[in-house]
Amino acid sequence: MTPDIDDVAVERAIQGDRSVRLNRHEVAEAHRLLTDRGLGTRSIAAVLGVSDRAVLRWRAGATPQSRKAAS
Repeated sequence: MTPDIDDVAVERAIQGDRSVRLNRHEVAEAHRLLTDRGLGTRSIAAVLGVSDRAVLRWRAGATPQSRKAAS
């Protein structure tokens, strides 16, 4: 089963667009792409609008939760 990932939404999110809602699969993909680009914990957290702690949990194997659009 392939997770439901909107590549355009993921790309917008990793470019800093917080108006995009991401499901948990898309958040995981955004995290993977940013990690592959060499970004650190704080940078990933800032780009995705989450806490440093959330990124650390993802790196430890926790499943990312959906990211709601910023108001």
